[in-house]
Amino acid sequence: MNDPFLEQALVKAAEIAQEAGRLVMEYYHAEAAVHIKGGDARDLVTDADLSADAAIAHALGTAFPDHTILSEEAYQPGDTLDDEAPTWVVDPVDGTTNFAHRLPLFSISLGLRHRGEGQVGVVHAPALGWMFAAAAQQGGTLNDRPLRASNRTEISEAVVACDWARQPERRRLVLAAHSTLAEQAHTMRSMGSAALGLAAVAAGWIDIYFNYSLAPWDVAAGELLVREAGGIVTTLDGRPWRASSRHILASNGKLHEQALALLHPHLPEDIGD
Repeated sequence: MNDPFLEQALVKAAEIAQEAGRLVMEYYHAEAAVHIKGGDARDLVTDADLSADAAIAHALGTAFPDHTILSEEAYQPGDTLDDEAPTWVVDPVDGTTNFAHRLPLFSISLGLRHRGEGQVGVVHAPALGWMFAAAAQQGGTLNDRPLRASNRTEISEAVVACDWARQPERRRLVLAAHSTLAEQAHTMRSMGSAALGLAAVAAGWIDIYFNYSLAPWDVAAGELLVREAGGIVTTLDGRPWRASSRHILASNGKLHEQALALLHPHLPEDIGD
């Protein structure tokens, strides 16, 4: 049975993402200024991220005054996701490096979580005209068409995607895992946006997606898309994924155990953190 509140929240979240997408595209066409975040040359932020973040926060605060917001650009060390309060987890531009380099694979990601579970997820790729949307137990859509994960069962037929951690030690693990899966899979891809990587699993375009270094705003919307499309989302070692998890494995479900086995030799030492 459909939950009327979730239906309404999903519609509003899509509207907010659409408006944020228009703002982001203005910066995209004008070549927004790019800044380094926190002294890490691999962690970029642009004026588009900051403006979209402010616009999204204002719109969500107006529409859902009793909800809290956890956003990448407003995050402060020590901020955590309160499972007891309905919380919007926001990435105003997921794939900032792609955005800065004029590669149109970037997205606005809005996920509503409550009591440890995803309730609403929207991933909007404004440069490509894609709007992925899902609500808990109501399925998901891409531009109003139903999402369904793929039916592939053989790793030799699978399209596998990953994204690259910024930390050198994690990047070495990604490289080793990439090499192992590349020997078995049909082909490999990298999206440059975790939200779009997960959305691609939900759409059946990609069969397996893994990532060794994530924050909640990278995943909060996309993991719901995958689950509502019939896929599976866990940590890299097969535990249930939680918003505090730093890594993820998403698949069509049928290839999940094979992917876990192939990734097992390349798990980080702090896998349980």
